[in-house]
Amino acid sequence: MDFDLTLMISLLRNIGVLVKPSNGWDQLPNTSDTSDAAHLATLKWYRNQLAHTTVSSMDSNEFTDKWALVEKALTSLNKGQTPYEITEILNYDIDGDQAKILANAELQQLKKEYMDCEKEKEQIENDLSYYRDGNIPKNIAVTSKSGSGKTATIRHIAIKLQQKGYEIVPIESPRHIIKFNTNRQQVFLIDDVLGKYDLSPTLLEKWERLNEKLITCLETKLGSSKILCTLRLHIVSQERFQNASTILNKVVFDLEHDSNILSKDEKQKILLKHLSGNNLENKVTANEVEIMCESNYAFPLLCKLVSNDEDRFRKRIAFFKQTLIVVK
Repeated sequence: MDFDLTLMISLLRNIGVLVKPSNGWDQLPNTSDTSDAAHLATLKWYRNQLAHTTVSSMDSNEFTDKWALVEKALTSLNKGQTPYEITEILNYDIDGDQAKILANAELQQLKKEYMDCEKEKEQIENDLSYYRDGNIPKNIAVTSKSGSGKTATIRHIAIKLQQKGYEIVPIESPRHIIKFNTNRQQVFLIDDVLGKYDLSPTLLEKWERLNEKLITCLETKLGSSKILCTLRLHIVSQERFQNASTILNKVVFDLEHDSNILSKDEKQKILLKHLSGNNLENKVTANEVEIMCESNYAFPLLCKLVSNDEDRFRKRIAFFKQTLIVVK
């Protein structure tokens, strides 16, 4: 419970735990009086002065003198330790100058972030427009965490290219591109191009050594052939990959980037596609579909797993919400 200062001192006086100060309770004590009662009387004196004054300001010297006595009284009552609140109040931004400086700095930062977002948005839109016109890069590396649909994505792109006359060629190493290269437009597919669980220095060095030959091989009389590959997100983030002299790191699409994540509608289509493959689409309610599509972790993989196992399908809601627990 919080007490008014005057009320608190009145209670302490009347229960007899304090000895009356040398100048009494209603006068400013002598500086030589260092009793607890004198310190309380000092606080009471200045409290009453401020509470009943008609003046709304004081000069710096007057403030410093009065503050020194108040600080001394509070510190003495706190067993010689300066209370944290004293320092906090003394440095309080009364005029709001510091707040204005901070607010202005935050505003400038927000403006910068906004402009950066606008530039990124413009770049993405330009890229999308460029790719819609058929200008697909020579190499596309698709990355994400495990189970997010990397392989399905490059296969889908490959099928789209096949419809435009490309020959699909699955490969396992960069030398296969040179070996199986023809004058036709080709799309070379390779999963986990630099290692399944971690970056393989040996594989990366192979791609670097053959980089110039690969660039030459991808050029045909009919146009450019393509490489579509997958690699895991933790490999892409490694400095060795980012600084490598290879075609693999020129265009990297992160499926988990905000601009690439699956929409709610796309999730529902993927889920229902997997369920229909086993005639399960009519056994789930619209509400269950909504709940399952709230999951973001390895969503395409979860759809496949829940559709291919009776026990997982029976526990489908828990499976999407607590995958690891259900699998255990």
